[in-house]
This record gives sequence, C-alpha cells and structure tokens, in this order.
Amino acid sequence: MKQYILACLIIVSLFACNQKGGVSTNNTGENQINNHKLVYETAHKNRDIYTSIVALNYLLAEDSNNMDYTDSLARIYILNEMLEPGMKLAKKVLDKNPKNYKLKELYAMGQTYTNDLSGSYQSFKSLYEETKDAKYLYEMAKANINLGKTNDGLSQLDQIIGDQSITATIAGPTADGGVQNVNVRAAALLLKAQWEASKQNYNGAQNFINKSLAVAPDFQAALYLKEQLKAALNQSKTAPAPRQMQPSVGNTPSTGGFNEGYEEWKRRQGMK
Repeated sequence: MKQYILACLIIVSLFACNQKGGVSTNNTGENQINNHKLVYETAHKNRDIYTSIVALNYLLAEDSNNMDYTDSLARIYILNEMLEPGMKLAKKVLDKNPKNYKLKELYAMGQTYTNDLSGSYQSFKSLYEETKDAKYLYEMAKANINLGKTNDGLSQLDQIIGDQSITATIAGPTADGGVQNVNVRAAALLLKAQWEASKQNYNGAQNFINKSLAVAPDFQAALYLKEQLKAALNQSKTAPAPRQMQPSVGNTPSTGGFNEGYEEWKRRQGMK
C-alpha cells in the first residue's frame, strides 16, 4: 500500500511540474497523456507494478475505451492477485475480443482463484476447443477433479498421457521459486501420481512418477514428489498410518505442488 501511495505522489508531482512550466491550456491534456504513457512505459521496463497500475488507471481515465491499456491493466491485476478489478477489466476486453486467448487463460485462472470452478472449467473447455492446446485439457482435468468429477478428470489425464505426439508445455515450479516449462504429458503423469499418493497407493504413485521423469527427466516437481514418496514409504515401515499426501489439483496454470513446501510455488506460477 505504501508503494502504491508513493507511486501516486510521484505521478502527481510530475504533472504539477508541467503545470508550473507554463503548459498551455490547449496542450495540457495531451501532455498529461504523454506523461502517463512515459511513466507507464518506464515502470513496465523496471517491473514496477504499483506505478504501472497508477499510470494505466490515469490513461484509462482519459480514454476508458482503450482496450490495449485495459488489457494490460487486467493482466497486472490478475497476476498480482488483485482479482476483483482484474476480472472486471478482463471481461470487458474479452467481450470485444473473445479470441484473446492469453487473457482468456488468465481470466480462467482468476475464476479458479475465486473458487468459480465451474466457470473455470467452461473457460478452459472453450480454450481447448478453439486451440486444441493440450495444456487446456490438463486444466480441464484439474477442474473436474476439484469439482468432484474424478472419473472425468482422470479420463482426461489418460487422454493426454496416451498422446505421445504432444509437445505442448505447461509451467511447473522450480526449487528456487521460479518457473519451469515441462511437457504436458509429464505434468499429467505427475498429477496421476499425486492422486495415487493421496490414496496412500505409494507404489502406484511411484510408477507414475517414474513415467513422468521418463518424459521430463529434469522435472523438479516430480523429483520433489519422488523424495516425498521415499520418506512416506520409509515411514510406513515403522508406523501403521502414514500421513496422507494430497494431490495438487490447485489453482495455477501449472502442475502445482505436493505439500506445504510447494504452496508458495503454486501461488507464483504463471506469473511470467
């Protein structure tokens, strides 16, 4: 919040300086718009989120029908979990251009963040039908599992796994909190592993993990789960009821995490 207020003050001070510099009344509006653009472009270059938001809002105050700025602001809001304004702006853009697939993907993820799972499923279904991109079928599978339609979700994962021609990638977490692009088949196999692990079928989970790593040997989420399974199997030898491990079928455009250690990774995925 302090950063946001500081950004507002900086922009206001810029305009005040221009006014003192003797800008004519006729040119004031145009100069202000140019200043807003300059501030936004500089903030965007410096990855300054808060100043970008302020500058874009000023630009939209001058021209509320500018879809380029509306699109940019919607993306910044959604990617930084300011979902209410982000979703409203995204819908405004998508109503005019439903084939804006990148924004539509973000909108679908926003629906997932806000627990509108049915809406998210329909958005991803539309994306898959229009693009045939396997990552959207993967997201449909996750949504179905979250909705309790487990058989449908697992069937969709099997559809992905069975298509060895798939080259599409999806974002997955890395150990340093970054993003790693992995083959969608590897992600689908990992999700099947997580599902088996949630039922404490650790041998079955291990089988799917090995298959996932055969597709993507450096898949860090799969390597992480492999270590977790090893610990669970060792624990099962000394304890009658090992802690149940839950599947990650969560709310980001990636394979998500396996337990508490991956919660932050799940949150940050798709932010680039």
